[in-house]
Amino acid sequence: MVTIIITIMTLAVIMLIAVILIKALGGDTSNLTITNQDYSLRKSIMTPTELNFYNDLEVAVQDRYIICPKVRVIDFVEPIGKNKNSNFNRIVSKHCDFLLCSRSFKPIFVIELDDKSHNNVRSQKNDNFKNELYQTIGIKLIRIKVSSIYNIKDIQEKLILN
Repeated sequence: MVTIIITIMTLAVIMLIAVILIKALGGDTSNLTITNQDYSLRKSIMTPTELNFYNDLEVAVQDRYIICPKVRVIDFVEPIGKNKNSNFNRIVSKHCDFLLCSRSFKPIFVIELDDKSHNNVRSQKNDNFKNELYQTIGIKLIRIKVSSIYNIKDIQEKLILN
């Protein structure tokens, strides 16, 4: 009888600890307060480099396309097949720098700005994955080296040739 009581008490303590851990690790966030020490509003959703390119891209495409900056890949790529969940996991945290869409928001071009960070091994693996992914689904990828000045005609030619 004493053994049963000790077992029940041990299980109760374990369950109480589990509930406390679940709440502490993010289970229930309804009682958390948010202060200005936790978050702040960014000055822009784009870096100065991205904004510089965006302004030139806007001139280059005129009204032919809708320019969507910083789009999550999962927003325009649909995981399918028997490995749908693992395919989802492979793209859920990826984004593209710019997605050019038709007026009906059909994805037409993906534009990636490549700076010197794309020279490291991890970025190259990510770039290769995106290259293969976009080729497989049939969307045109345009890679542009980051520059302080962009030539509008060069951008237009890349859009026409691709």
